[in-house]
Amino acid sequence: MKVNTAALAGAACLLIAGLTGVWFGTVYGIGSATRMGPGFFPAAAGGILALIAILILILEVRGPEPEHTPFPWRPTLAVLGSAIAFMVGIAYFGLIPAIALTIIVSSFGDRQSNWPGVLVLAVLVPAFMGVVFIWGLNLPIPLFKAPF
Repeated sequence: MKVNTAALAGAACLLIAGLTGVWFGTVYGIGSATRMGPGFFPAAAGGILALIAILILILEVRGPEPEHTPFPWRPTLAVLGSAIAFMVGIAYFGLIPAIALTIIVSSFGDRQSNWPGVLVLAVLVPAFMGVVFIWGLNLPIPLFKAPF
């Protein structure tokens, strides 16, 4: 019987994170269902995360033998690149270009993404986010910024 060690390691990390959330929740005080304390949400979320991790562990140990699939480099690099693009974009160009750049870079992770759809998203999502974050929430983030 072969066990998928990557799935077990991921489930173990989820279990540790969930139990940590439960522990921190009890430190802050859970309260009751009608008067929730500051630790209620971390404890509940951590408990749910721990239960999901235990379910993953059970399914991986009892499940069929895993097939070997190559590591998905393209989506991984696209996600990391989009995070870096957002950090650089927000620092040097402002919110709207940063979000558009993030969408464009992350689209490289999917082989089936098409440029017209990506460009529509790169225009509409930043416009919506500008309305939400700048006018709706009054956050002091510049919409556009010159890098010099």
